[in-house]
Amino acid sequence: MVLSPVLNIGYNLQYNLNYKPIFRTGGVSAEKQDFNVSGPTYLKSVDWNNASHRRCVLASLIQGVYVHEHDRREKRTKTQCLALPWWHFFHFHLIETLFDTSDRSVFGAVLELTSNSVNINVINSPKYVIAFRGFVNANLASSIYKDTLLCLRYYFGTLHNSTRFRHALGRVQHWAGRSPNVWLTGHSLGAAISLLAGKDMALSGCRLPTYLFNPPFLSAMLDTTITSNSPILYRGIHIASLVAKAGVSIYLRGSEKEDRFSALYDWVPCLFLNPGDTICRGYIGYFEQRLKMKWPCAKALEDVATKHTLESLIMSNVFDINSEPGHLIPSAELIINQAHSPCLKVAHGIKQWWDPTLLYHPVIYRYRG
Repeated sequence: MVLSPVLNIGYNLQYNLNYKPIFRTGGVSAEKQDFNVSGPTYLKSVDWNNASHRRCVLASLIQGVYVHEHDRREKRTKTQCLALPWWHFFHFHLIETLFDTSDRSVFGAVLELTSNSVNINVINSPKYVIAFRGFVNANLASSIYKDTLLCLRYYFGTLHNSTRFRHALGRVQHWAGRSPNVWLTGHSLGAAISLLAGKDMALSGCRLPTYLFNPPFLSAMLDTTITSNSPILYRGIHIASLVAKAGVSIYLRGSEKEDRFSALYDWVPCLFLNPGDTICRGYIGYFEQRLKMKWPCAKALEDVATKHTLESLIMSNVFDINSEPGHLIPSAELIINQAHSPCLKVAHGIKQWWDPTLLYHPVIYRYRG
């Protein structure tokens, strides 16, 4: 059952362009949260048919959700609010704020595009964008605990049972019922929530455009970290994992989840990935390995294993816990950042995606069944 939380309408605030933020909050300087300092102010005119414009705008909308949570924590006044410029610059207005019911933190926002500007090409544009933030760098132990717990839930395939996800899915269903032109987007943990919501909507017959920035592929973090400099070792671990997953899947009979997986073949979310990000780069290998399995036997093994994780199979069949491997999808468009990232913090950050000099490699994988 989907919860129906109380509607939280966004604040009608005005941003003071003369306000100069000088304080620090949650380990993040307010200047980094200031759109006029850190945002893509170069993008004066938006063409929604341009993939790079879409990427920059959507990343900015997500950053606005991060900043919105910092505004709440710092109890910033209307003139000090830093979140709104991340949305208003691109003619989006906040119409609903999504609060976590346990700690009242802001984890998402529903934004509406106003089409009365001469500086925007609204053809193929969204009516509403529902954006979700990821893990917040904060000094509040309660928030760190909550976000960490949700990350663990995602790893074990139980994020869909959390109150935050149920809240999010309920609002996605509400706004998709009001307009067929709803887009989903998120970063990191927020990308995981967007992905799960998009999958649920697609399975119900409503395929929403979904844009995921650095979505976690947690089951691959350990082996990609250990084997990043050893392709032979990585391939060996991958083949062993395939055999294990396929064997366990056949023994435990995961046919229902296979049917759900196959039903999503024509839903193609867009994933923005960085090879230097150990949290999300597993997606690159996940799709590449399908093309590398040439022999019929190996390809059949890959086809079975690509629909399951060992964690989810064990949780569902051994511990009788409803576990859904949220990161497994049949089709996707991958946008891979080709630039070198000096550290994980940069590689996993949202800021890279509105860099005007970004070099990227796009590739589309479509599931054939």
